Amino acid sequence: MKVEYQRVIFGCILIAFMVFGAFDHKVCAANIVETIKPKYTQGFLIERYPDGIKRIRDNDGRLFWLVPEGKKAPGGIDSGRIIPVPLRRGLFASVSQVCLLRPFADPSVWESVTGVAAPAEEWYIPQIRSGLQSGRIVYIGDAYSPDYERVQQLRPDVVFIYTGPSGLTALARKLDTLGLTYIAENSYLETDPLGRLEWVKFFAAFYNREKEAIRYFDEAVQRVNKLKAQIPSGHRVKVAWGVIYHGKAYVPGRDSFVTRMIEMAGGENVFSRITPGKGSVAVTMEHFLAYGKKADVMVYASFPQFAPSIKELIRSTPLLAEFEPVRRGNVWVLQPWYNQQQDRTDAIISDLAAIFYPGKFGGRAAANFLKLK
Repeated sequence: MKVEYQRVIFGCILIAFMVFGAFDHKVCAANIVETIKPKYTQGFLIERYPDGIKRIRDNDGRLFWLVPEGKKAPGGIDSGRIIPVPLRRGLFASVSQVCLLRPFADPSVWESVTGVAAPAEEWYIPQIRSGLQSGRIVYIGDAYSPDYERVQQLRPDVVFIYTGPSGLTALARKLDTLGLTYIAENSYLETDPLGRLEWVKFFAAFYNREKEAIRYFDEAVQRVNKLKAQIPSGHRVKVAWGVIYHGKAYVPGRDSFVTRMIEMAGGENVFSRITPGKGSVAVTMEHFLAYGKKADVMVYASFPQFAPSIKELIRSTPLLAEFEPVRRGNVWVLQPWYNQQQDRTDAIISDLAAIFYPGKFGGRAAANFLKLK
């Protein structure tokens, strides 16, 4: 489901116009100091110019200029495409976007968060929860139907949203009407978990923290590679990852980042052969049972408040009693803070490896998953 983009081609004017859809005729590729090309995603691009000026391409292929305070933007640029950096007033529509600020460990970065689309009780990032409780950060309501008056009052320099199949189309249209700048960040559609994590570099550009982001990302990749080298060869643990919602079963697509995480941790998504696609895929209950019942491990992709025990899981969905991991008590759910751990993708993969191969990794506790009893 992820929109994919061509790689940047050196040159300017016509070539850049074809790649980006627009290009300032006064700025040529020859002025670029450095191009930061992500390794695991094609969703964004960052170009550095003299005087600390940067140009970024968002997930929808739109271009924006990040201009340091006191510096002048290139001539002829629409003011709506110019964002002052470091960012002072940002509104975030997704919790995963906010957690990608955590690697910078900088109070001024947290202070730039002026609005979010989740209430205080749903946050597991202390800086955001306390900011909401004190009133420094404003809860704008659900991202699909926010309080637009509050959004306007916040006067954000930029609103980070997500587009795509499950995107905030109505919000994007309204922000255009209000004359507010928004940027599309669709890491939820990535096919590689490291691609999702690599968006930390994108957010770093708004805070002049690129060096820290690159170091953080590279260290996480090293940890994942080290983990993969420790996975026992041969047998792959069969994993049934899915959830039942309103009578339908949803499982990760063959090309989804969830399937890739399972594989990195030494597992096999039992639904891969019937679920082409990059995101969550609906399957019939018959297929869910047929392919999932002989798995070694089940990850029920819900939270403890909705699936508190195996007994309650069977009560709500009797067919799950036929699943081998349910019979053996090898069922796990997501911890409530799971969706706020994108910056700790390597830790999630390590958790899965510890679940798939108990005792192999020194008794590591799976911090982001809970085993049902």
